[in-house]
Amino acid sequence: ANMDGGKNSLTVKDGDGNKVTTAYVSFDDFRLKIPTDFKALSAKEIEQKYGKQNAPKSAYTNEAKDAYIAIAPTDSKLANDQVETYYDTMKASFELVAEVIDGKYYTSGSHNIADIEFVTGDDYSNTIFFSEDNKLVTIIFECKDSVRKKWQPVGKFIMDSIDLQNSPAKLPITGEFFDIDIISNVTS
Repeated sequence: ANMDGGKNSLTVKDGDGNKVTTAYVSFDDFRLKIPTDFKALSAKEIEQKYGKQNAPKSAYTNEAKDAYIAIAPTDSKLANDQVETYYDTMKASFELVAEVIDGKYYTSGSHNIADIEFVTGDDYSNTIFFSEDNKLVTIIFECKDSVRKKWQPVGKFIMDSIDLQNSPAKLPITGEFFDIDIISNVTS
């Protein structure tokens, strides 16, 4: 395995110098590296942590429950060409209520992606968002600010691993398009 911490590597060192091993997990329209020692939360655990209103579709946490990853596709309309404007608006909003540490807007393949790192109160978040099927998808890595030094490099590694090239294949068959769903290897 490639151990250079690059795009193809599955390992990253946390801020304490410990090696964190990840594996790609496939979601509906993309895949993301998730630490192998993180466990998927049940629907009940997701509701307890995030509430019913803003509950993500999937969430993962470590054994200590001091770091979380949430994957939240939404029904909010957002076209790919609106991501940059959305990013500018969100960053300006966060700056009013949080300490924005970093932010970037970039393109991966044909997808526009925005990434904002910020601290609100005791919580550190690294959040990316993009458009899939003209709807907003948000992915959040979060931990307590007190353990940010340890988890920040891992969060960046996870967010930088977003792979939208793996979107469901659309095969032209007799002039029609069929979606082939990627089957997730996650067990709950």
